[in-house]
Amino acid sequence: MKNVAFAIVALGLVACGSSNNSHPDTGAITLPDTGPATGHDSGPAVGHDTGPATTGCSLTVATGNFGSLSAGCFPRCSAATAQMAFGTGATQCGSMTGDAAAMCQQTAIDSDTSATTTLTIGTNTEQLDCGGCVQFQLLHCASANGCATQVDAFLTCSSMAFPDGGVPACTTEIDNLNTCINAQAGVGTCENDMTQGIVACFG
Repeated sequence: MKNVAFAIVALGLVACGSSNNSHPDTGAITLPDTGPATGHDSGPAVGHDTGPATTGCSLTVATGNFGSLSAGCFPRCSAATAQMAFGTGATQCGSMTGDAAAMCQQTAIDSDTSATTTLTIGTNTEQLDCGGCVQFQLLHCASANGCATQVDAFLTCSSMAFPDGGVPACTTEIDNLNTCINAQAGVGTCENDMTQGIVACFG
């Protein structure tokens, strides 16, 4: 599995193969919209107040930060998706830059046909797909490596629904989270951890 480096951009992600865990700042993968961001089932506290983690696929409870998905959630993305998104062949996303890479990676994740699984968060459940897995693991890595405050602020903002059903853009929260992610070398190390990181989503 190639090293990956991600950062949130406009409710999506930035991704690019990298050997030094650097965080690119251009091009965005916009994950499929599955409704308001999750990780908490009520109130502003996120990812760490839902009680003991259950067996199967669940959001594990971590003191003071947004927990990782449990082992039962993985993998959620296919090897073919990983190869397309991070490979460096002529038609693969890793050979592209900027918006072209972002659109390519978005298409790869959107096209993933891996089966979803039921994710348990406290007493709530939802379906978890490839894009959701990547997003949860990124938020875990950010939260566990110096960006817990920024992750909580982003999730609190993005879980607020307007009367018309829309959600706020959370531009300030996203910018603050990106700044923190890019300043924390530990986020990149975490992303490449086969049990706690984004690469776990690809098996």
